[in-house]
Amino acid sequence: MPSFDNCNGPFLQKIADDGVIRKITGFETVAVEQPTAYTFSGGGYIIVKPPKQGQEKKLILDHQIDYPQNAIGKQRMEYDVRPESYLFLATARPLAVGIKSSIMAILEKSPYFGFTRNNALYVNDRIVNPREEFSDGEFNWEILAHEMVDRVVPPTILEESLEINLVGRWTTSRVGHDQEMQAVKAMFQGDGGVIFTPLK
Repeated sequence: MPSFDNCNGPFLQKIADDGVIRKITGFETVAVEQPTAYTFSGGGYIIVKPPKQGQEKKLILDHQIDYPQNAIGKQRMEYDVRPESYLFLATARPLAVGIKSSIMAILEKSPYFGFTRNNALYVNDRIVNPREEFSDGEFNWEILAHEMVDRVVPPTILEESLEINLVGRWTTSRVGHDQEMQAVKAMFQGDGGVIFTPLK
């Protein structure tokens, strides 16, 4: 999927505006019976926990990033998955590190790429093209928002595969798509004694 100045936001906004949305109903609300953890080389991990006693029945995503670039560094976000907030996160651009101005100028002039200086979040020793909506004055969290869009996908795949509505907390750090799908496959197959408990 090509990246616009607002990444995937225009695609999702068009889908929302046209009403082309498949609403899923009738899935049983469940949580993992016990906290479940998956660890990966490089220090990555995924931890899935049931909701705390009295907590609202919803899924909270908790994601941490750790980049060597000082302009990004370590950041962490908790996200309550909702359509309206997801539309905003989807406007967060992907990261591009160390692209020289001369290369950017060449790409900009090409009639084939649709490239602009706003297609990505450009970082060298600083963030070259920050946007106010992803800044709180102290740090820029656009790349964290962009990663969070990806983090929504694995639990969604698990829910649709098992026809469940998963609630609780899904925590990730230093993981990519491969590791996430390994965890989803393990949970789908019930490996490691994973049990999903219905909630009333």
